[in-house]
Amino acid sequence: MKHFENNVNDGMSRTDSIETLIGLTSCIAVNALIVAGGEAEANEKDTGAWWAMIALAEAALESYPEDVRAKGYQVVNENTNRELVEQARRKEAEQAAKHVMSIIFGVKKED
Repeated sequence: MKHFENNVNDGMSRTDSIETLIGLTSCIAVNALIVAGGEAEANEKDTGAWWAMIALAEAALESYPEDVRAKGYQVVNENTNRELVEQARRKEAEQAAKHVMSIIFGVKKED
């Protein structure tokens, strides 16, 4: 589950980890909006901030019991299942292709 073998934030109190995480995520949110709006380009500092946020989150998670972390991880994986996302994308692409083919060949739309 960990991204970092040597996370310098491990051992930090949960409160300190979360306080630092809150400050960092606020900065990331503002920068992400600026980049998304085309006012700036993404750079190494931006990605470094994202990775720092992940490191802090991992450090905070380390203070929870293993069984609690595993259950939380399972919930997130169920809600971010890449296979399900890909199935939805394939279905959208299939529907779009069917729509285009019905326009080209004048096929009556199926219900």
